[in-house]
Amino acid sequence: MVTIAEYYERANAQWPEGMSRKVPTAEEAEKAIRKLWRWAFGRTMTLPTRITSGNRATWIGHYRGHRTFRINPDNVGVRHGGWSALVHDFSHYVFMVKNRGKKPHCREHARLEARAIREVLKRGWLDGKLCKKPKLVVPTPEPTKLDKARAELVRVDELIEREEKRHARNLKRLRTRRAKAKRSVSYHERKTEAS
Repeated sequence: MVTIAEYYERANAQWPEGMSRKVPTAEEAEKAIRKLWRWAFGRTMTLPTRITSGNRATWIGHYRGHRTFRINPDNVGVRHGGWSALVHDFSHYVFMVKNRGKKPHCREHARLEARAIREVLKRGWLDGKLCKKPKLVVPTPEPTKLDKARAELVRVDELIEREEKRHARNLKRLRTRRAKAKRSVSYHERKTEAS
């Protein structure tokens, strides 16, 4: 008869040598959890996520009054950290949701964890496939003296146009003030003559 410990040994034996403790980045861990959620539940994860650290498990929690899925890329409180801890904690959550009332460490959970490990390995996440690919930067050629002169000409033309507009606005404002002052003078002259 196979013991539960042997089931877990079989599950953890699937990790490549030394890769189970490899720590994913926060971005990798979040993407992995979202993709594993879709794999496990067949629907998109709608819960907000929060990256944590230290001795915290990857689990559902509350943050500022809202249900949040806490993700710890390197759970140092567990004897095995990194990818194995991430997959182990997540498989516990999936098992709890799908099998209410069963013991957390049992044959079925070990099988679920083994399937999750196979999924991680099959998708190549340990090789960094979840990371953003760096954008290819095409070097721009050094501008020539002619290019610099043309750019300066464009800048100066824009400055002149801006100053002319500002000058026109100021002239209009001054003409309006002058017209108001003229009206005021003529009003007061008429008033003075009438009295």
